[in-house]
Amino acid sequence: MPLKIFKIIFIELGVRFGKTLIVDELDNDIEPSLVPLLRREFKSIGTRLTVQLGEKQVDFNDKFRLFLCTRNEHNRLGEHIRGSLTEVNFSVTRSGLASQLLGLAIQIEQPELERNSAQLSSQMESLQVQLDQIEQVLLEELAKSEGSLLENNSLLESLNQSKEKAEKVAKGIVESKRLRAEIDSKREAFRPFAERCAQLYFAIRPLKSIKSCYQYSVNDCIALFRKCFDSNNVNDARPKSTAGAEEGGKSHLERYGIYRRLRQKLFEYISLSLFKEDRLTFAMQYLHQEAVSGGGGQHLFAPKEWELFTGVSQLPSENVGENNSHLSQIGWLSDYRDKKQAIELIRTHLPSLFQQMQINDQQAWAGFMKSTECENAYPPSINSRLSDFQRVLIIQALRPDRLHAGINRFASKVLGIESLSSQHLDLLALHKEEPPSRPILLLVSPGSSADPSAELIECAKQQQRKFHQMAFGQPGTESIVLQMLRQCFKDGDWICLSNAHLSTPSLLGKLLVEISSTIGQSNPSKGEFRLWLTAEPEEQLPGVFLQTCVKITYETPPGIKQNLEQNYFGQEMEIAPKSLSHLKANFLLHWLHAVIQERRNFIPQAWLRFYEFSGADLRVAKNSLDTLFAKNTSNSDPLILLGTISWTYVQCSIWRKN
Repeated sequence: MPLKIFKIIFIELGVRFGKTLIVDELDNDIEPSLVPLLRREFKSIGTRLTVQLGEKQVDFNDKFRLFLCTRNEHNRLGEHIRGSLTEVNFSVTRSGLASQLLGLAIQIEQPELERNSAQLSSQMESLQVQLDQIEQVLLEELAKSEGSLLENNSLLESLNQSKEKAEKVAKGIVESKRLRAEIDSKREAFRPFAERCAQLYFAIRPLKSIKSCYQYSVNDCIALFRKCFDSNNVNDARPKSTAGAEEGGKSHLERYGIYRRLRQKLFEYISLSLFKEDRLTFAMQYLHQEAVSGGGGQHLFAPKEWELFTGVSQLPSENVGENNSHLSQIGWLSDYRDKKQAIELIRTHLPSLFQQMQINDQQAWAGFMKSTECENAYPPSINSRLSDFQRVLIIQALRPDRLHAGINRFASKVLGIESLSSQHLDLLALHKEEPPSRPILLLVSPGSSADPSAELIECAKQQQRKFHQMAFGQPGTESIVLQMLRQCFKDGDWICLSNAHLSTPSLLGKLLVEISSTIGQSNPSKGEFRLWLTAEPEEQLPGVFLQTCVKITYETPPGIKQNLEQNYFGQEMEIAPKSLSHLKANFLLHWLHAVIQERRNFIPQAWLRFYEFSGADLRVAKNSLDTLFAKNTSNSDPLILLGTISWTYVQCSIWRKN
């Protein structure tokens, strides 16, 4: 039970009668009444030991045990408390996760091997017990024997039988050990694969240094690992030729295909919860962490390349300055003086790349320097000798204006995806995919007025579910929220709790306890219950809460094309036919919406300040457009009628709104 809500009477009973008490979901604060107990401040009254609990002096039983458990790796208890506790760290490690994934892989791919291993362990234990019993019987018979041992025929016969049984048991144990070694050798063939998959989880852990809301549970990685072993997914990952496959299992190439699929799926899953300004950073850190941890990506970055890319490598003092530069003799670089230092860095730290570049050949680099998409215009004589990341380094040095596009191209190619941008946000598909026991947290940009309520209401209507909404931050909402949560679970309704960042960590902890104790142990009505939450990425959101929720960013897609793909091509087409003019107007409306949203990235050139054009504006405009066409009973084109609207009226309407 949580520490904040359990009664002091339970502690008193446990201390008095020597029970074992387990406290789950420990917060950073310890109940003050527990401090004397934790510090073992006992008092002797005769032969009895007592301890102060609140206002009572309670008899202490030596058999009493107290376990304080928390899923928060960064739990900060006071030094006066930590010194009184024995800390046992059960946090996930690389070797522990690799062993868990190893067992899961063998259980899925070779279940008979896992069954044989369990049967063999049971058999070895049984044989060892039989051997101990034979020895015990032999000792008892020797102790009961009378007279000469050589004349006791029954004893000699029993000894011979015991000897024969012992020899058979010993042979069985030797054979079992041989089989155990054989099974372990087959298991070890999967260990490198499991270790590489485990490294992927540790490649995403540094994300919380970018934003504290980027925290993920190891169970997410394990669930994706299991999905990658699905029969359909495995067939997609297998190479066409299966020659050389290992007996009873997959070949190295097939396992590598599953590993690459897991790497891609994990990236796509994490990208859904990242804001668009952080996705490119995550992609590069993800690939680099994989390479550093030995996950099969060492070929991506040659020595010193990453240090040069991140600015760690600098020029020696004697090479700083135009006069001492070795590039002053290259005439065409005089037109690009700002590029000389970057080229000098490559010459100093990556001399082999500098030689391959052939920077003296002005004619070869002229097209690259003038191209609007230089990532597709490398000199042909040089391009074939460059690695993917070396192309990024060249863009960084010569065309930093195209660095974003170059990195996007590099990461997308390595990960095997079309774009680093997250896929279309489908709330209904997300609801069907995730179990009701997992809340879905929609992260919105700080200060924005983005509100997913309208989309959630529309999804609830499609599922024929009632939708309830409540906002945090109001006094006295704790009991109301918990009561509403239980009622929605009972009725199978949807509930959306807005502004979770304004709530207290204790209330969010109670929500998790309520979900795990009530929802997680039973089936909601028709399996349609869903808890939605919205929050800004604030520091006060508890780590355990963030790891439990499925996190999705709710923001405008980057770029006009992706905006249209999500809002226009992602919309459900009405069954009723539309006129050609109506379809054109609908497309133009979505295009206009995408343009005015994209212009916010170019302040103050495009807009003077940030205007919050949201999906609600698009829906209102679309409804007005549909109404206009529905009321048009004449043969005139409504688009022509729109053109007759006075511009003065439009200006007055905008002024009145502002």
